[in-house]
Amino acid sequence: MDKRPNSNVQNIKFDINKQANTQRRTRGDEKTSQSKGIQYHECEGSTEVCKALERQKKLNGQLQAEASDHIKRFDEINKEVEEQKKLNAQLQAERSDHLGRIYELNEEVIKLNTDLEHIRKHVKMMSKGTEAFEEMIQKQSFGKPKPIGFEYERLNKHMNCNSDTMYTPLRKMFVASSGLLPPHPSTYPETEPKTKSNTRPRG
Repeated sequence: MDKRPNSNVQNIKFDINKQANTQRRTRGDEKTSQSKGIQYHECEGSTEVCKALERQKKLNGQLQAEASDHIKRFDEINKEVEEQKKLNAQLQAERSDHLGRIYELNEEVIKLNTDLEHIRKHVKMMSKGTEAFEEMIQKQSFGKPKPIGFEYERLNKHMNCNSDTMYTPLRKMFVASSGLLPPHPSTYPETEPKTKSNTRPRG
């Protein structure tokens, strides 16, 4: 028998395997070229651009972190503002209460000052009366008792009086008060009393 066909079969198998290997290689090269193409598109074919992009990414991360920090701080500030508003409202209420209390105390102080002024005037009047009373007592002479409030200088002072009425009898002065009437004046002329005759009766 002829063995040539067997060699041909082996050659065909070898060619098929070779083609498969070449296809695999071409596919792998395409993948690597595609990945390289992506990197080339991102970095624009320059290492400086890639570094700039990395710095930008880092900067974006920092900005996002700072933004989150600012948001947290803003929330804290809002809470503090709300607390301050509540505190201000409480202080305003206390202020109104204190103002009302101050008004009441001022009214009470005014009333007390008025009462105190009235008491001072009363005490001043009493002190003046006491001083006048003590002065009258001191002016009295112990040897000659006299009623309080009278002065001998005024009583013993010469007064211009009518001499006709100065020595008027008390009876005439107090006629009306005593209920007595003065004697009725006689309209008839007075007659001399009859004298008894010395004639003796005839015997």
